Amino acid sequence: MNDFALSKSSRLVLDALIAGKVTQGEILEFTKLSERTLRYSISILKSKGFILEINSIRDVRFKKYFLRDINE
Repeated sequence: MNDFALSKSSRLVLDALIAGKVTQGEILEFTKLSERTLRYSISILKSKGFILEINSIRDVRFKKYFLRDINE
């Protein structure tokens, strides 16, 4: 299997990030995925190096997700 092959749910998460959605709640609303599926997709995308997870400055209980810069 190709390392870059992604599930439909992972591609939806990437689409949400491209659309500027950065919190888990925004991504959930955009994708209509279940919370469990979203968490799994995020873990896959993080492990493949596609996205970064950063704690929110205002509230460390919340995380923000960003597409990783391919030039890094």
